Amino acid sequence: SGYQDDWAKKIFASTGEVVTAINGSNVELTCELNINLGASDLDNVTWIRSPRQILTRGIFRVTENDRITMAPQVLLRRQDFSLFIRPVLFDDRGEYRCAVVFQNAVHFRSVTLRILVPPKITRSPVPFLKVDEGASLQIDCAADGFPSPRIDWFVNRSNQTFDGSRRTMRTALEEFSSLDEKITGSNGTLKISRLHRAMSGQLICVASNGVEPNDQTTVALSVRFPPDITMANRVIRQSLGMNTVLSCTVVANPPGVIQWYYNHHVKIVASSCEILSEEERKYCVRKYPETSSDR
Repeated sequence: SGYQDDWAKKIFASTGEVVTAINGSNVELTCELNINLGASDLDNVTWIRSPRQILTRGIFRVTENDRITMAPQVLLRRQDFSLFIRPVLFDDRGEYRCAVVFQNAVHFRSVTLRILVPPKITRSPVPFLKVDEGASLQIDCAADGFPSPRIDWFVNRSNQTFDGSRRTMRTALEEFSSLDEKITGSNGTLKISRLHRAMSGQLICVASNGVEPNDQTTVALSVRFPPDITMANRVIRQSLGMNTVLSCTVVANPPGVIQWYYNHHVKIVASSCEILSEEERKYCVRKYPETSSDR
């Protein structure tokens, strides 16, 4: 073994290497010799994929895989026998050996090919979720890639485009930490023991493994809750014959229909009352007909 190692150092410019490439890119596995082979000796160089698949012999491809090519040979310099894979795929990972027959002995240079794969989300919730306040929620997100992706749930309240950076967005655990609800996140699963209305918004699953680009998917969460009504003034004093504005603030999801009643049972109709709408505030303008004293 020591004898072969000594010969390998004399024959090859370097004896071992680990090459890392991204799935879909082009990769070169080098095999540069310290010896200059003659034209009749070129067939003594062979690329082998472990354990024993012959890929090339000399400057010619043996395998039927057309993604594999040899470095072009310069007539006066037959020392570079680099192997090219265009494009490289995840299944190409493993050990490759450049074998050279020299002085009736076979010498090897080993190259380990490591393939990185960007994350790809393979399982995610439906794009829209409508759940009642107080209910529990569990949503799952899974992704493939190499190395194995890390999966985080983020909250986007601005409805802006999310670039997947952890520096620009808070995780769901951070965003909802002030609420008195139990929230856990592990291995792509987000669990909320009791939904709160403040949790409505965009939940973003982001898968990352250090290989760009990250992958992400968005879930629009709508937490439904019954109307909560606040009166601006519960007692209003007004002169007879004057217009009066009654104001109330209604918070509900979905918004529903706002109606005004007089004495709990008489519905105020449009002919005698105008409903002026804003996002949350509803106005009722009660108009009285003119009297002879107003003229």
